[in-house]
Amino acid sequence: MTRQPTRVAALLAAILLTASLGFARPPESTLAFIVSMEHPSTHYFHVVLSCKGLPGETLDFKMPAWSPGYYRIMDYAKNVAGFSAADGSGHSLPWKKTAKNT
Repeated sequence: MTRQPTRVAALLAAILLTASLGFARPPESTLAFIVSMEHPSTHYFHVVLSCKGLPGETLDFKMPAWSPGYYRIMDYAKNVAGFSAADGSGHSLPWKKTAKNT
């Protein structure tokens, strides 16, 4: 007696259930990135993250500390320069670095 068809059926049911839950309601929040390289000779990228509909008074944003396939911790956050935060009207928001990558 083989259980392979039962496992496949259970996996397909789980995928369909997950997909249907994803379409059940519209997203409440959105994140959008704009990436540009204004001066290629500097090798710096300009990244703008726009967030709408995020819950809570404060938010933590983290950068990954590793890359798939590398079995070591990388310090990507050390290369961030000129960070700022603003609300939808362009007014500056207070922020602080709470961890190496947060």
